[in-house]
Amino acid sequence: MGQIYANVAELNEFHRTIYIFGCVNQQCINTQCIRVFREIVHERNKFLSIATDEEYDEICDKSDDDLLCTGKW
Repeated sequence: MGQIYANVAELNEFHRTIYIFGCVNQQCINTQCIRVFREIVHERNKFLSIATDEEYDEICDKSDDDLLCTGKW
């Protein structure tokens, strides 16, 4: 899976992200094994929380299990 944060300066109140999922299993060869999804969210969305630089640094070094237990993910 890949994620690209694709924001543009002219629309800075929106957060635009592209998610790319690909199958790497042998059975996926010669099939449509890549899916791409886009997301556009307004920054005033009550379900969106943007991490500060300090929060981002703290989160980057943790495993998925650690993040789920702390509620930071």
